[in-house]
Amino acid sequence: MSKIFISYKRDRELDELVARTLYDEFSKEHEVFIDQRIAPGATWARRLEEELRASDFVFLLLSADSVLSDMVRGEIELVRSIKASERPTIIPIRVAFMGEFPYPLNAFLNPLQWVLWSGEEDTPELLHQVRTALAGHDLEFGDKAAAASTSSVARIPKTVTKEHSQAVVDEDFYVERPGEAQRLAAIRDERADTLHVVGPRHMGKTRFIDRLTGAAEEAGKTVVRIDFKLFDAESLADLRSLCGALCDWLAEDLELDVPDPSYWDRGLVARRCLKFMSKSVKAAGSHVVLVLDEIERVLQTEGKNDFFGMLRALHEERKQPRSAFKQLDLVLVATMNLHRATGDAHQSPFNVGERFELVDFDGEQVRVLAKGMGLHLNQPSCNRLHALLGGHPLLTQRALVAHRNGALEVDADMAVDELLQSRSPFADHLRWCSFSLKQLSDSEFNAFRGSLKHGRSLDPELFWRLEGAGFLRGTYKQPVPRCELYAAFFSSETR
Repeated sequence: MSKIFISYKRDRELDELVARTLYDEFSKEHEVFIDQRIAPGATWARRLEEELRASDFVFLLLSADSVLSDMVRGEIELVRSIKASERPTIIPIRVAFMGEFPYPLNAFLNPLQWVLWSGEEDTPELLHQVRTALAGHDLEFGDKAAAASTSSVARIPKTVTKEHSQAVVDEDFYVERPGEAQRLAAIRDERADTLHVVGPRHMGKTRFIDRLTGAAEEAGKTVVRIDFKLFDAESLADLRSLCGALCDWLAEDLELDVPDPSYWDRGLVARRCLKFMSKSVKAAGSHVVLVLDEIERVLQTEGKNDFFGMLRALHEERKQPRSAFKQLDLVLVATMNLHRATGDAHQSPFNVGERFELVDFDGEQVRVLAKGMGLHLNQPSCNRLHALLGGHPLLTQRALVAHRNGALEVDADMAVDELLQSRSPFADHLRWCSFSLKQLSDSEFNAFRGSLKHGRSLDPELFWRLEGAGFLRGTYKQPVPRCELYAAFFSSETR
């Protein structure tokens, strides 16, 4: 008997139909978990993570709605964070959906085989294919050669377009932030530099990096984009694993030979990594832009200070007349201000070079976004939307899309209670918030609640993590929820 976890988008008719069909069929022989069986209350997020970690298989239902779900993405990223030897097997099931997966799901899922359900007439074949997968055999669909890959690091597709990104704006309309034009001009320049891009989750960093790398490529530069959220537990285990994964990725994208595993056996791992990077830039034959995204994940790696010291050394080596790094732009992308959380300031790469911080939309940018999406909201309505969501780019976009589709009335009388309902456009995102808060220890969660209820200060490191997650703003001495919606939601969250 296997333990099975069903991951799906709630409140969608077809998704729930297929999820229930799978539960009814396979619970006869296996232990199957579906979150419809969790009673509402304090244990929901903890129970969800416990069940996912204990599962042998994950039935991942992928529909046009679920591939955009914060919760589905969170569950997949949790699976990736588990050691490979303990990780459940994902069985992707396309639910009346044959479109491309958005980034980063495409990096996780494109190599996997899948099964298609287009309607109830496909149910017998669906059940047959899933039984086949549970027995350890190949599914009928998908790329079998790619599925056999043993690479421990998921790969970014060669082209990461706006369709692959979770854009903070609708369709082709983009709200440019102050300072963006200068950053795009600088990346086109021949002079190499280090750029630190920072902003909480759901701030639009991916779309900005798309624009930045596009400008670099237009200037004839070669872009290598490495996303640390695609590194699994083994790749982040220690300095050697981390440097090995980074150099393998760099070499593959530049179409060079990857270093032999014995390359790392002679010690001085960080120095060897730096040397290999230098040789790779020389061999590339053009100016290289190296983007290291979600670099805060390195904080969980043993030897993180050595790794960050290596990046600082790369920056400093540009001062040498014949350094290869004069032909390398280094772009460090993070959800938090890492110069506050990384060791010796003289060994940190986050207090040198240039810094670009993405912040929430102001009231005027909310109005511009609404107009760009073809909506004619009056000023009081825009003001109320900004007050509720604090200019949160992703949530503002979702509110405007819901308004355009008739699922939400955006006006001057909007109440926060409307946005907390189980079928509101924000329900999935708020479930993800609960799921994310599960990563806090009980003492950290109690401190978080105490800061909301009584205005207490927080431990600086805890504040930086919650700020990076996009939940808080202000300072660790005076933390406040990022927006009115979060304030109302977090006040009801308990353990």
